[in-house]
Amino acid sequence: MLVDPATVRGLPNSVLSLPDALLSLKDAGTYADLDVLADAHFATLGFVMDSMNQMLSFLEDGRYLSTLRSNSQVRAVITTRKLASSIPSHMGIATSEDPRRTFFVLQNELAENGFYGPRCPTSIHSSARIHPRATVAEMGVEIGANVVIGANAVIETGTCLMPGAVVHPGAVLGATGFQTLRRGSDFLEMSHVGRVIVEEDAIVFANATIARGLFRQATRIGARCRIGNNSFISHNVTVGANSFVGHGAVVNGNSQIGSECWIGPGAVVANGVSLGDKAFVSLGSVVIGDLEPEARVSGNFAMPHQRFLRRMAQTR
Repeated sequence: MLVDPATVRGLPNSVLSLPDALLSLKDAGTYADLDVLADAHFATLGFVMDSMNQMLSFLEDGRYLSTLRSNSQVRAVITTRKLASSIPSHMGIATSEDPRRTFFVLQNELAENGFYGPRCPTSIHSSARIHPRATVAEMGVEIGANVVIGANAVIETGTCLMPGAVVHPGAVLGATGFQTLRRGSDFLEMSHVGRVIVEEDAIVFANATIARGLFRQATRIGARCRIGNNSFISHNVTVGANSFVGHGAVVNGNSQIGSECWIGPGAVVANGVSLGDKAFVSLGSVVIGDLEPEARVSGNFAMPHQRFLRRMAQTR
C-alpha cells in the first residue's frame, strides 16, 4: 500500500514507526556487552541531542550531561562507571568500557535482527515509469503515481517517492551516510535504518545522492524541490518545499532547510544547521551557523552577502 502524503507531510521525523514491543536494557545485553545497573525499556537508539520517543542513548563525556538531563525523550543511557552516578534517576543505566563503540555495535545488531521492523515488499504504482537499467530494491520501497526513474538510478530500501517525483540517471536514494567510529586502526560503520521521503513533483538530478535516516528518522525532500547534479544530502536532513540545492552542493546530517531556499552550486552546509525560509546561500559558500529567514550569505566561512562584497572590494 502506498504512503498517503497526508500521513507523512508535517509530521516529525521521529514518528515514522515504532516497534510493537519495547526492548529492555537487559535484553539488549544479548547483542552487546552491557552491565545493566538500572533496567528500562526503549523504542529506538538515538544521540543525546536527538528528539525521538523513548530513546536509548550513550554518554562518554561529562560535558554532555546537561544535554542529556534536558532531553526528556531519553529513557536509558549507556555510559561509563565513572559517570553512572551522574545519570538522572528516572533513566535506565548500563555501563560499558567504551560506551560509543557499544552503542554502534548495538545499533548494527538490532538493525540486523529486526528491531526496526519488518521490510514490506516494494510497492510500485502502475503509472510509474522506471528505466530497465534502474535498480529498485525488492523490499521497503514505495513508488507513487507518475514517478519517473532514469537509467542507472538506484532506489534503496526505505525510500518513498511520492506522486510526480522524478529521479534522473545515476542518482542514489537511500544510501548510507557517513557515520564511522574510529578507534586507532579499528573502523566501525553504523547501520542506517531510517527512510528517504521525496515529496510530490520534486526532482533529483543526475548522480545526486540522498542518504536515508539513521535511526527511526527520515531524510525528507519537500514538494517541488530540485536537488542538483552530483549533490549530496546526508542523513536526517529536511529540505523544505520549493527549495533548490545546486549542483555539487553538500548538506550535512541533521540540517533543516526551510522552504524556498537556494543553496548554490558547490556550497556546503555544516551538520545540524538550520536555514530559515527563503535563505540564499551563494555558490561555494560554507555555512557553519543558523540563518534567519531571507538571509543572504557568501564566502568561506559564509557571512552576510553585502558584507562579503564590501570585504572583497577592499582586497582589490
